[in-house]
Amino acid sequence: VDTETTAATGAEHFNSRATGSLERCGGCGAGDCCCATLVDVVAWFFILVGVAGQPLVLLVVLVMWGCKMYMLRRGSPFFDAIGNQAYGIEQILHKVGGPCSADPVFMWDMECYHYEERRDGDSTKQVKVTTSKPHKEGRVPSADLTDPLSLEVGAVMSLIYFKAKLDTSESDVNQLFQRWVAYYDGDKCKDVEEPRLWLPRPKAMLAVWLPEAQPFYTTPCFLWLGEVLMLSFVSRMLFGSVSGKPITHVYKKFLFDLPFEIPDPPPRRCGTGSGWAT
Repeated sequence: VDTETTAATGAEHFNSRATGSLERCGGCGAGDCCCATLVDVVAWFFILVGVAGQPLVLLVVLVMWGCKMYMLRRGSPFFDAIGNQAYGIEQILHKVGGPCSADPVFMWDMECYHYEERRDGDSTKQVKVTTSKPHKEGRVPSADLTDPLSLEVGAVMSLIYFKAKLDTSESDVNQLFQRWVAYYDGDKCKDVEEPRLWLPRPKAMLAVWLPEAQPFYTTPCFLWLGEVLMLSFVSRMLFGSVSGKPITHVYKKFLFDLPFEIPDPPPRRCGTGSGWAT
């Protein structure tokens, strides 16, 4: 999951601390472009200098092609944007403005368990017994402080990559998480997952400022065809000739207190071998 939080001293100060995966390759798309191009160049080198009918050469090229497609399929900022296109100023602003009216989402998970001794023939063994798997999620009230989108004047299209900075300095979301963990303290052991806090939003978008001027070689089908044929250095060069400078749009949210309370934890239970006593 894509997660970013901030521990700031005020609403005007946003220093993001990433607790999950951020946009790959620096969020600008250059990293996966260079990787794909390098793979294509090396593969074509093997094809041109190697013997066409040599099985080893064909096997190496096939493996490289498979690795490249897996890498792109697993997650590419460039193709995240290509698969999410918006046409015209009105549609672009509508899509970009959607997350501004949304609240961040939190998700908490953990597992409570203990071990019991069970007889297995003439021997005994420790068996893990899960007593509960608490889960809680919801939305955190917030105020939007996002700056207006920077418009690319004169470009036919632009890649837009989205990030989020969430200011929790005045919110009790972290304190309530600790109370929630303490509430389920009745078992001997517990595995607590890292709390997740994120703003629902697309990873990237291709903003087509002038739909009537969009060339055919910037469509998703043409670009994917270039990747499959290992000619990405050609298709992406053509794409770059008509696209403007990539834009990074940052959503800024100031978080408030959660609209609920966590009660005090119940009395702790003590393990007594294979049983439990209050």
